[in-house]
Amino acid sequence: MAFEDARTTGRPNATPRRMQTMRDRFLRGGCKIAALLILAACLPGCAAQSSSQTDYNTLFAQHRYADSYDAAARVAGSKNTLHKDQAALVAGLSARALDRTEDARRWLTPLANNADPSIAGQASAVLGSIAQEEGRHREAAAYFLSAGNKLKGDDAARAFMYAGDSLKALGQPAEARAAYLRAQGYLTTDSQLKVALGDRLAGGGPTAAPAPARPAKGYTVQTGAFSTLAKAQSEAAKFARRGVTRTLPIRDRTGRTLYAVQVGYFQTKQEAERFRRGLGRSAFVTTVE
Repeated sequence: MAFEDARTTGRPNATPRRMQTMRDRFLRGGCKIAALLILAACLPGCAAQSSSQTDYNTLFAQHRYADSYDAAARVAGSKNTLHKDQAALVAGLSARALDRTEDARRWLTPLANNADPSIAGQASAVLGSIAQEEGRHREAAAYFLSAGNKLKGDDAARAFMYAGDSLKALGQPAEARAAYLRAQGYLTTDSQLKVALGDRLAGGGPTAAPAPARPAKGYTVQTGAFSTLAKAQSEAAKFARRGVTRTLPIRDRTGRTLYAVQVGYFQTKQEAERFRRGLGRSAFVTTVE
């Protein structure tokens, strides 16, 4: 499936086949992606879809995003239904298409570490596009790199390319080039993507907007710090469904290296604090650039 900024299209009669051939567009001088189209990647059992599942997929394909959001949200919020994660994905993509950023985050963040790599990759890519538009390039790069590791073909290449854009905006040219080279290894059939990536590797091409000179700090929740990376990764896996998890080296007061586990990105301390309350008393809010 290809990335598309669903908010810019107004064709009510697009078919699933046509949607599969659409490619992302470079808008307003920058590269940004919104909805990854989901109809070509149904979860197992799509042949026996319920009528409600068919409805929200069809509505999304017809660019009736307000209707697809309502239909998908009803299914995703039901306690006794199959394909809840797919419904949540459609709700998040529909919210993104409607410029309802907070609703998109609410639906997509829990899916970023979904067991289905297609769902996790699509959710991460859209969350990365939101963060990139808002100038939060460190967060954007993390999401896009995660998406690239889960998606396939041109979709993976696109995610790695956008990760490179955010890394470049962070003043990390070596890391950006490494991401572009990874993208090059996933290219398949998208000729426009090949040209865009070639421009970047040559030192030109569209790039993400530079981060503000004095970026506002974001917030995350740290659940613990461990003596080995393996222990930290095991701890991070426990919170995979709660949001994007990270393990990073830190030093304690004695200079010893530990591996911290952090969960989620939040724009305000209040949001992070609300999230922390559900993780136990040992978790605490900390800042992240």
